Amino acid sequence: MNPDHPIESCSDDILGRKPIARRIARQLLSAPRDHSIVFGLYGPWGSGKTSLLNMIAEEMETAENPPVVVRFNPWNYPSSDNLITPFLALISETLQRSPRSCLATKTMRSLTKTLKRYSDVLASTADAFKWVPGLNILAVVFRALGKMDTMTASPDRLKSRLSKLLIDSNTRVLVIIDDLDRLSSSAVRSVFQLVAAEADFPGVNYILMYDLNNVIKALKEVQGCDGEQYLEKIVQVPIELHGPSGGLLTEIFAQELNEFFAIHELDDEEMNDIERCLMVVARGFKNVRDLRRLMNVYEVDFAEANNKVAPADLLAMSALRLLVPRIVPWVNARRSVLAGGVRGGYEYNEAEKTRITFMTEIREMLNGDDRGAKYVFELLCEMFPRFANSCGIRVVGISEALLKINRRIACPEILDRYLSGALESYTFPREDAMRLVRTGFADELEAFFSQAEAGVASTVLSAAVEISADLDSCQVENITRALLRSSIGAESDSTFHGLLSIFKTSLERLLYVLGKEAASRVVSEETANMSFKRCAALAVFINGQELAYARLAGKNEIPDDQLISLDCLLDIEDAIKDSLSKRKPAPYDLSYTGAQTLLYLWNCFDNESYERLVTNGVLKEPLGYVIYATFSLGRHINKEERGWIFPIDVSSDIDFQKVYSCIDEAIRSEDYWKLPVGSQRLIAALRICAEKIMSGANHLNATASMTEVDKLLRSWEVRYAPRSAVRS
Repeated sequence: MNPDHPIESCSDDILGRKPIARRIARQLLSAPRDHSIVFGLYGPWGSGKTSLLNMIAEEMETAENPPVVVRFNPWNYPSSDNLITPFLALISETLQRSPRSCLATKTMRSLTKTLKRYSDVLASTADAFKWVPGLNILAVVFRALGKMDTMTASPDRLKSRLSKLLIDSNTRVLVIIDDLDRLSSSAVRSVFQLVAAEADFPGVNYILMYDLNNVIKALKEVQGCDGEQYLEKIVQVPIELHGPSGGLLTEIFAQELNEFFAIHELDDEEMNDIERCLMVVARGFKNVRDLRRLMNVYEVDFAEANNKVAPADLLAMSALRLLVPRIVPWVNARRSVLAGGVRGGYEYNEAEKTRITFMTEIREMLNGDDRGAKYVFELLCEMFPRFANSCGIRVVGISEALLKINRRIACPEILDRYLSGALESYTFPREDAMRLVRTGFADELEAFFSQAEAGVASTVLSAAVEISADLDSCQVENITRALLRSSIGAESDSTFHGLLSIFKTSLERLLYVLGKEAASRVVSEETANMSFKRCAALAVFINGQELAYARLAGKNEIPDDQLISLDCLLDIEDAIKDSLSKRKPAPYDLSYTGAQTLLYLWNCFDNESYERLVTNGVLKEPLGYVIYATFSLGRHINKEERGWIFPIDVSSDIDFQKVYSCIDEAIRSEDYWKLPVGSQRLIAALRICAEKIMSGANHLNATASMTEVDKLLRSWEVRYAPRSAVRS
């Protein structure tokens, strides 16, 4: 939890305001000593005024012969009618205790005594006059009292004596008054009365902190005049504090989210969703206070959700509840049009009408706030695919089963439990995924597998394996055909490396249940005219069958592992040769999981086309060569950090100088920035490892940590990435 306290030191400054603090401090230090100057630092609530004030005070402390700093808080005194008494008492006390005060004992005694007498005289007349700007306070006092001992106790003489003592002793005081805008209207007037007439001593300067509009309104209420003109008479040096930029707030928000998720295990896909969502959420921040309050709310919501709602959706909902609470009843009332799956596609005219209708409703809920309505609309589109689709914002197709497995807030059941505060009783029904496995047709299952994230696919495949022995043969065929068509095991992202193993294991189990004859028929029918991606998905399975028949690197047959017939295996070999020999693979194709094994099989099945299209084709391209070189990298994990390493000496197979130059050329191409982040990271890791080996390091010591890789990747983004490819 972040208590949202103001920072105390320039070292904690994250908004880049130290130069502002230093400039204001210099202005205060150079202010004339023969009279009093009032500085007014104004800005909206939460803009960081108090933090800047603390930095100014710190800068003053480091100056030569700094003034004595007095922090006066009118909030501490219940009566606003007589602030002068506690104020002068605080001045006296601070001067006596401050190590900055170098007054002689006699001078100090005289000063404190005069301050006390001056305070008593003003206090005794507090109820007898009404001060207004431009009217001499002393004249009002004389008028109210009728007569006074002008030689010994008049406010005028006492104030003159105080002024002379301060000038003669070269005493400088800086009075800081914060949160002026939070006082009552009468208290605001009393503060300005104090600084402008009662305590405007030479060498005593003031810095007031306030929200301009609130103070103007307060002065207008109690004075019955133009508050802005009134303020201009009091504040000689107005300084406006602008809020931080949206980009800076987004950067701070991303950093705080990264720190939060460092202690929670999120997969890469969830982090990608968070990165996308935070860009929308951050648009609702007006200041750092909004950001910190949202982080506090999200921390509580995250704990209460207990992993039952997707983290990105939960972040968006937390933002709605905190920053735009008026819209929550609308979400509750409109849940039927927000939640649920969608097939994709929309009719433009209808979508435009729907969008206008919803925007009008949202704007009315927010009392005509166009900016707030747009912000809410963007958040709703992030959370609810059906809403985005019906409004024509994007074409999406997603099933309710997928929403449920992904824990999306758009899942009707999850949304209902969330809005009713009953998430604790919600449990993910794995049976729903199994129902899809039991009854789904091949085309439906293929569509589902093709859309699925890694975790979703693995869940459904695991369910299929668990119940496959209890399914009829037709349904097992449907699942197997969908699996063979979907190519989910070859997704070009590091998050899918584990999925390839699940794909292979699930496929083998399904084929085993079908039996060799039926399995051979299904596989033969589904492996004609395969794309490179589909071939890559099957490559590990095919290699396993080759070994089971003692082909390629296999030495002895393993009948129990022969899930398809030898004729089927030969048909697959011909299908791979026929499919791959038709065109040169693109560098992107090499990023598919399973591509390394597929290239090995291709070389074994058809060396001529492999040499022509791979060795003398795609590997001649810089990007193709470096992706191929990443095949030699392995994961490196130690107690401190994850990373990459060459597990064996590959210096005889890889030309590191060529790797180095090819990477320099590849990262300048758009094709590199079209690769998944996982592949981009691998290439950055290759560059780091290659550079260390070229500098003389042993291959086992030439590691690339995740931190090094991300730092290098960020530097490449800044220098070479197209704007559309830059990650926040």
